[in-house]
Amino acid sequence: METTKKEVNRTIICKLASSQRKDEHVQTTIDAWQEMAGWFSDQAMSFQPSQWSSPTSSNIINNTLKREFPGDNGIMAAHAQQAGIKVLEAYKSWNSNGRPSDSHPSGQFGDATYMRFRVDYFELAANDSGYGVKLKLSPGVHEWFRIIGGEHQHRDLARILDENDQMTHGSAELHRQVDSLLFLHITTKEQVAVVTPDLDEVDHVVGVDLGERTIYTAGAISSLDGDWSEVSKDQPAIEPGREFRHHRDRLTDKRSQLQAAGDLQGVKACEDEHARYTDQVTHQASRAVIEYAEQFTPCVIVLEDLTNYRETAHDPIHEWPFHQLQEKIRYKAKEQGIPVADIDPAGTSNTCHQCGTMDRAFRDRNEFECECCGLEYHADANAAFNIAKLWVLRSQHDDVSRINDCSMWI
Repeated sequence: METTKKEVNRTIICKLASSQRKDEHVQTTIDAWQEMAGWFSDQAMSFQPSQWSSPTSSNIINNTLKREFPGDNGIMAAHAQQAGIKVLEAYKSWNSNGRPSDSHPSGQFGDATYMRFRVDYFELAANDSGYGVKLKLSPGVHEWFRIIGGEHQHRDLARILDENDQMTHGSAELHRQVDSLLFLHITTKEQVAVVTPDLDEVDHVVGVDLGERTIYTAGAISSLDGDWSEVSKDQPAIEPGREFRHHRDRLTDKRSQLQAAGDLQGVKACEDEHARYTDQVTHQASRAVIEYAEQFTPCVIVLEDLTNYRETAHDPIHEWPFHQLQEKIRYKAKEQGIPVADIDPAGTSNTCHQCGTMDRAFRDRNEFECECCGLEYHADANAAFNIAKLWVLRSQHDDVSRINDCSMWI
């Protein structure tokens, strides 16, 4: 059995209870923060690309902002620095993704309705009603907010506050919507143990395929009499993505209309609504995957390795919450003691899991029809079985680079 460490990063989205006085204070601070971010974004356009990722970027931020904002706008120096860091992060991402013209970073700052807090500029605490957070909004003025959260938010907050727990939190973003609702987005990270068992230690291998037409498809295979060269398969679990896609498309259309009308606050509200809905959907989907896998323990869950996917505004991997769903599957699997492995999914969508023949023509949207053996199957379920099958193949060979497709099963 091989055990490795993997860093898992997530974002907890918490609604905050507020008041008119606090709302006004928040709005004033966010406006000042966005003013600095917008101005610095315009300056960053003239920087050399090396300056966007330079080790001395903190000095560049401080010196540039101090010239324009000498400290009389009610913003603390740490907030000013976070504004600059956020801008340079956007420019670095834009540059690494080939500089798509319609997602230029200069239009992302100035009129948005959020600000970022350095890790030591907000304080989480447990109280009689659950949890609260103290935000350092302006020099000498701190505001307490009660956190309104569900079961999984409270669980994560409890872990953050537990000194013996490995989960820690980083920076946070405070988002204010048009209807004055406040949401705190808290980044977290933890080192989790990734256990890859030997084949003789599991009864089943559960492959999980993620796609746009289905949120997830999970399929389990097991050996026949301990011989993994012959396997049986169980009924797959399939979660259609129609509702999620409809919600995303509806918000995309609404966002486009608001953009055309110049309503930037409305645009940001659409983005926040989509983020919250995505968090809810991925939470429910990941829990369902774990419940499916629990039927077959001892088992291993095999996910697609998405390392080489580019995350751009036009890539489906960005619009569809693959990474977020995978992260939640990982930490929930850890809680249940189920190991998780990864494989390169190349070929799994176009290979027949029954006979091993590969042909892109076999797949048509949700349908897979093999012209060699006659198999007719749900395309994503076929891919899920192939993911499980391919992991078994690679586990049986020392030189995994030679195992490129599922046809070696035959």
